[in-house]
Amino acid sequence: MSKSSEKNSEINNNVSSVLKKFHQIINALGEFKDRYNKKFNFSKLVEYLKIPSKEIDELIYFILKIQKQFNSVFKDYELKKKIINGQIYLVSEKKKPALNRLYNIIFVPENVKLSKEQAKWLSDIIYLFKFVQKGKGFDLKNSHTPELLKNLKNLKDEYPYLFLENGNNLTYPTEIALELGSQILSYNKSNKPIKNLKIKEFKFVINQ
Repeated sequence: MSKSSEKNSEINNNVSSVLKKFHQIINALGEFKDRYNKKFNFSKLVEYLKIPSKEIDELIYFILKIQKQFNSVFKDYELKKKIINGQIYLVSEKKKPALNRLYNIIFVPENVKLSKEQAKWLSDIIYLFKFVQKGKGFDLKNSHTPELLKNLKNLKDEYPYLFLENGNNLTYPTEIALELGSQILSYNKSNKPIKNLKIKEFKFVINQ
């Protein structure tokens, strides 16, 4: 084996070793889950991984910097790997609101009644959410459409399974609301009368 090949092999082994240690560190940090009041002995971990003490501060800085990036730059996005023309790219995609399974945790009646006016409110809200807001939640405290905001609040109070707030005080329609509103929009476009709509295992009755 040539000196060049030996050097490349050594570099590859070093990179592999570093990545393996990062994997172990990331897995170890997972121990914080549901134990946030505990102290994590980082000194013991780096000693086990045989990481030089002079590198510890730099390693911690690196971990905290990654955390900061994902809490700011990628707060509303997630990174994904994509291969284009044989080249590996990292691309960012908008995160889907983690609230569309609301019906699993809040009781939804098998038969839900809405007035014709409420159905119109919902269809307007879903249209705005999908085509104007582009999936961005509604800020109930700072809205430039007070009438729609009032209607959204009324629907949210009466049908709590149709809307949910995330951690940033933004209100989103749930999966049920999106499907229901979309179906109502479809009926309105074709001028068909609406009576009963089936969303998953739930039945929605629109009172004329």
